[in-house]
Amino acid sequence: EPKRLFNLIEFMINDKDGGGSINEDEIMEVLYHRYGKDAMQKMTDEVFKHAPDGDKELNFQDFLAIVNAGMHKQASDKDKASNSKKKK
Repeated sequence: EPKRLFNLIEFMINDKDGGGSINEDEIMEVLYHRYGKDAMQKMTDEVFKHAPDGDKELNFQDFLAIVNAGMHKQASDKDKASNSKKKK
């Protein structure tokens, strides 16, 4: 599936040291390019507020959870906007 491959490639590109995780700055860059500044800040705040011991690194599974949640929220927001336009 192309989207899965895209997610893997994007993770690997941002995993600068090849250690299997990306740090907070790297995930913020990905989220900014995908969803914009406002969504990026909200998503990173939510993700890292539960990080144990201030750990600011994500593995691939965590990364997928974040980008998939962002895609679902974006689709939901678009549906709400189009439904409100239809009602008018």
